Amino acid sequence: MAPHLPASPIDFRNVSLFKRGTTEDEIAGTLAQGISTDHTVPALHLTHHELLMPKFDHLTETERRSIALYVISLRADDNQRRLP
Repeated sequence: MAPHLPASPIDFRNVSLFKRGTTEDEIAGTLAQGISTDHTVPALHLTHHELLMPKFDHLTETERRSIALYVISLRADDNQRRLP
């Protein structure tokens, strides 16, 4: 499925790819707002087809924060695998 997406999926372990921040609040906010392909138009006015990542504003704040914590945990798991 990934080869057919308009953009490559992000490697959640690579914090340099998080342009809107890496904290729980920032990731949850990105989930709520989505990421537009045209940064001159606020994501609020775009449809899901015009977004690089759709808004997940139908999820509750608790659900978005849970997803954010899961994404953060992926980095921790990756760091633990690298330990000698």
